[in-house]
Amino acid sequence: MITSTIWRHGGVVAQARDLTYELVAGPGVLQLHVRDHGQPADVSQASAQLVLQGKGAPQQVVLAPVGPGLLEARGSFVLAPGSKVVAQVRGKTQSSSLRFVLP
Repeated sequence: MITSTIWRHGGVVAQARDLTYELVAGPGVLQLHVRDHGQPADVSQASAQLVLQGKGAPQQVVLAPVGPGLLEARGSFVLAPGSKVVAQVRGKTQSSSLRFVLP
């Protein structure tokens, strides 16, 4: 797994197998961009469950496909710099477990 703090959408990056995942946390929205060799991956049959570990109790969030290479959830999320996010992504043919640390 590779992590970084800056990528295409300004998020945190992790890599599993041949896919690159970028977690972007904004006010009221969490996005997971999924790319396969630089191109948006087919996530039409994918889902992701995130566990947000920051201040207070862990929060579980389910992301759903909203476009090519993009899973998203909207709501109220408790995140701060240093928060840890554990993601379980399930696709049509493979599953991945990822860990992110927000800058």
